[in-house]
Amino acid sequence: MSRVLKVRSIRGPSELELDAMRETGNIGAAYAATALAKMAGEPVTIGVTDARVIPVEDLPGSFGELSEMVAAVYMSQVGFDRTGCGNMLFAIFPLEDSQSLAANLGRKKTGDGAALDQSAQAAASEMGAICACAYLNAVSRLIGRPLMPSPPCLAVDLLGAILQMPTILVGEHSSRALAVWTVMAAADGRKLGTMIFIPEPATQGLVLSALGVRKS
Repeated sequence: MSRVLKVRSIRGPSELELDAMRETGNIGAAYAATALAKMAGEPVTIGVTDARVIPVEDLPGSFGELSEMVAAVYMSQVGFDRTGCGNMLFAIFPLEDSQSLAANLGRKKTGDGAALDQSAQAAASEMGAICACAYLNAVSRLIGRPLMPSPPCLAVDLLGAILQMPTILVGEHSSRALAVWTVMAAADGRKLGTMIFIPEPATQGLVLSALGVRKS
């Protein structure tokens, strides 16, 4: 996997460039929220998208409580020419909501609140893959280039443990990462999930060119 995720060192983006990445995150998250709403059977809203350059050692603690149990679907991208590119995308759901959504998808709901059975894991993987693909399709339309995802990988663990993976992979090539993330919530304010996008520099350049922030 580390062979695919070749994240190069990035220069510090300007505030205008960060705003462009936030707009990209808004677009992708809106598509993901629409897909999640269909699965959840209830309206889904998105919060304010943030984009920051984060030291890799600080990545795990940047997106929520490290001790929160979550179901996370991770997808990498082979890039535009299939030679390997460092984009990473996570769809992270609180474990309890993953169980409820599994029930909505016709899967059996577990009762102890501490684990997902096999059918619920399949539902969580399906849910994350659909949200991630919706997000990537939105970004692909924006930049005019296809972003082709790898098969989804599901992990059920503490948030801090799951986010050690991008820390290790990004840290092989850079001391910092540009991360873009958006929280999705139910109409009553209940957090349903978080989309986290870590684009590599080539993708960043395409986004900035598409939005007129940087010349192509």
